[in-house]
Formats: sequence, C-alpha cells, structure tokens
Amino acid sequence: MLPGEAGEPSGLGFNPAMSDKAVKAKGKQIRDWHLNRRSGTDLSDLAEEINPQVRGWVNY
Repeated sequence: MLPGEAGEPSGLGFNPAMSDKAVKAKGKQIRDWHLNRRSGTDLSDLAEEINPQVRGWVNY
C-alpha cells in the first residue's frame, strides 16, 4: 500500500523547527491581520498584502 492510500498518512507534513514562543508570536501576528474581518476583500489583494511577510518567514 502506498502512503496516503486508504487513510494512511502521506508523510508530506511540515513541522518547522520553531520554539513554542516563536510559534505563539507568529500565531499572534497572523491573528493581527484580522483575516476574518476581510471577507469582502478580493483574494488577490489579500495575497498581495500577506505574501511579502510569509515570503520573509520562508526565506529566513
């Protein structure tokens, strides 16, 4: 049986090596974006605002 078939885990998860404190800080930063309040915002506009920040995290 191949991974990912019939309920088997795919093994494609990603867990960043971050401290609990850093995970909490990033969670707060994401919550501060107030994404739930932007339901009327166009997805491309939202991506334009958020992508530079996420790109910085990934490149770090």
